[in-house]
Amino acid sequence: MLREQNRRNTIDGTLSVSWDMDAGRFELETLTLDLPGDNAVSLAMRAEGLPPQILTGGAASGAAAAIEGLELIITNTGFADGLILSALGSAMSGLPGTPDRQMDATRRDAQVVVEDLPDTLLDAQSKAAVGTLIEDAPVPWGTLAITLAADPALPLLRFPALALSSHPFDPAALGFAFDGAKIAIRFAPAPDP
Repeated sequence: MLREQNRRNTIDGTLSVSWDMDAGRFELETLTLDLPGDNAVSLAMRAEGLPPQILTGGAASGAAAAIEGLELIITNTGFADGLILSALGSAMSGLPGTPDRQMDATRRDAQVVVEDLPDTLLDAQSKAAVGTLIEDAPVPWGTLAITLAADPALPLLRFPALALSSHPFDPAALGFAFDGAKIAIRFAPAPDP
């Protein structure tokens, strides 16, 4: 029986990358993780401004790093529930009210952030998909697909400042960080068991 349980809990992964060091172009062609159950993660990304000097730790060598495109697909049918609930529980532990009221308030706050994002960043279909994802919280089952395309490429230096700001989910701050990018988000919910 233990052998059968271990067989079902294997994780398979595939990684394929290419790096044109002279041009500083890096491509994560595919990173796929086949997780236990019907769970999976897939990531592809293209970046520029990554010369070989970045490997030697030269601080300035990564200053021009920028993302041209990204595609992330996550299928969750229970695998991530513990991770999501643990993080959510920690974040909400200081909020007043019952867990249901805390979750309702968190959903409302998240919906406001999404609705206030610039339409140039997220179109109506993407906002609706994120709204469905939020409503399915705290443990959304289904497939989430995020595609980012940027021309010109998005400088990576924008993101540490956003992450360290006191309001990282402020629509204006998000609009600045992703200025010039087009993000498409789709979410196909799956029924909980």
